[in-house]
Amino acid sequence: MSSERIGRALIVLTVMSLLFSAVSASHTKVLGVKESDGRTEGISADLYVEVDTGQGRVFVETMPLTEIDTQASARLASDVACDIVSNMEEPVDCEELDFFYVLRSDYTMVGGPSAGAAMAAATLAELLNKTIASNVMMTGTINPDGSVGAVGGLVEKIDAAYAQGADTVLIPSGQSMVYVSIQGSLTSMLVNLTTYGEEQWGIDVIEVADIKDAFKYMTGYEIVETSISDLATANAEYSQVMGKVAQSLINYSNILLNMTREKLDSSSLGLIYSESIRSTLDAAESVMEEGSNLFWQGKLYSSASYAVDAAKSIQYADKLITFYQTPSTQSYVSQVLEDVSFNVSQSSAELTKEIEVDNIKDIEAMMVAIDRIRKAENLLSEAINASFRDNLESALDLASFAEVRRITAQEWATLKDEFVGDENITFNATKLRSLAQERLEYARISVTYAYANGIGTSNVFLSQAEEYLDSAEEAFLNDKYVFALFAALETKALANLAMETKGMDINELEDKIPDSENAALQAITNAESRGLLPILARSYLEYGKTFEESNPVTALIFLGYSKEFAKVSYDIVNAMGETDSILQTGGTTIRIATGTSSTTPFSVYLFLICGFLLGILLSMYRIDRRSN
Repeated sequence: MSSERIGRALIVLTVMSLLFSAVSASHTKVLGVKESDGRTEGISADLYVEVDTGQGRVFVETMPLTEIDTQASARLASDVACDIVSNMEEPVDCEELDFFYVLRSDYTMVGGPSAGAAMAAATLAELLNKTIASNVMMTGTINPDGSVGAVGGLVEKIDAAYAQGADTVLIPSGQSMVYVSIQGSLTSMLVNLTTYGEEQWGIDVIEVADIKDAFKYMTGYEIVETSISDLATANAEYSQVMGKVAQSLINYSNILLNMTREKLDSSSLGLIYSESIRSTLDAAESVMEEGSNLFWQGKLYSSASYAVDAAKSIQYADKLITFYQTPSTQSYVSQVLEDVSFNVSQSSAELTKEIEVDNIKDIEAMMVAIDRIRKAENLLSEAINASFRDNLESALDLASFAEVRRITAQEWATLKDEFVGDENITFNATKLRSLAQERLEYARISVTYAYANGIGTSNVFLSQAEEYLDSAEEAFLNDKYVFALFAALETKALANLAMETKGMDINELEDKIPDSENAALQAITNAESRGLLPILARSYLEYGKTFEESNPVTALIFLGYSKEFAKVSYDIVNAMGETDSILQTGGTTIRIATGTSSTTPFSVYLFLICGFLLGILLSMYRIDRRSN
């Protein structure tokens, strides 16, 4: 390199040194693989993570460019780290922080999310002000529950770690024994990586199950999260308002059942039709009895859900009585659809107009009401389509469900009168556009990351996540922001569950339930410590626990929903307010900054400048090599 180029390089390095001295960042090595002449070779990259005041954004800057997996890994790494630090004895709040990830390597890595665990560890180090030991390196994906997922190319990565000065390499649990292809052969051999690391390089290869375990090896610091006591599972205010909804829906179902039985008894239906409808009503009554039992057990949301299921069946039975006695069935169905459409439209107009509320807890109640009315609209649309296909009984069934959904929407809306306060908040669902758009992007990233981890559409959780994602995107395009937000949260929960349960059998799913329940309860506790009442999160927690023994899949789904809805409670209130709101919790006052800012922190520019200058330096070096 010429003296002139050396001078320019030194200037660049000096500027970079000054910039990085102004920006404290956690650093570790990321292990990867590259293809070279048909051979797989282990390589490494430098990972820098910085956390600064911001708005919960994640920035990724890489050189060379990497695949979208890396961006998804960074987003998930920040989520996992924030979940952990929010549950410590001295919790760290990530709501108003931005995260910056910079990856530097001389090589283009083979695509894959294997840097996720290292990213999560470096994020934790930055949040907790700990230093990662330079002689400890790790590889592994990161799952939403903090577990470390399997990766490939482990022999090559161990080689690369040794070349970079490591004496300890952390690998995912269960991967110390791997099959390795024999060069120039179609066969493979089983390799014990612990033995390989010790005999070949004199380094320790250690399995780690989760990021907290890995963090202890990497920093010497043991993360201890606060435990949730059984007392924390109870919330008197939630029981009061949810009990009101459940009791009202139970009463509605009982009245509807009695009226429909009387209608059936006085009808002129033949034996076949009347017995079929009577059987439907008997089944609905059994569901109602089970719902009443759940009510007295304190499982209020579950009780309300059973009442809704029963009411839907009773509504359908009521319509069938008239349907089977009407000469013109098509005209009757058309009239039913017209009536339900009118009712849904009226309720929708009432629920979605701009209203004034006096308590921040009114916000979520109104959002649940709007979500239910949007579901009623969707069911009505399906009913109309079924009618066009001459599937008249299906049209009546869907119309009945739409009508019951409308009634539940109205019940949820009444909760705003249960929370009394002196705040002045204008509730307008359009204010949620940005939040819905943000959570929709998170949902897309979660689905993308699940696919990158080798999970296919045959996975029951991921296939359902795709359906919810489609619904969320369509709702957003139609300005239905509450529905889009809720569907996006459900998408993320399902995609996360697909990753967390990859390869598990039914027994392992059952074993996962306690951890999922604790994670949901932690998120709920964090929300309530801010003076919020995450109604849906508590409802889904309760509903998921109802299925702990009978249906672990359903239990895990609703526990996942609970966690995601609890985590977004603060953001919902933040998005809705026009002026600063004050949350009172115990003796603590927490101010919520309800405005948003587009100001980019100075650290963003520092990272971008560093990346740009490093790119210039590398380009100068490569040009000089080519010229020589």
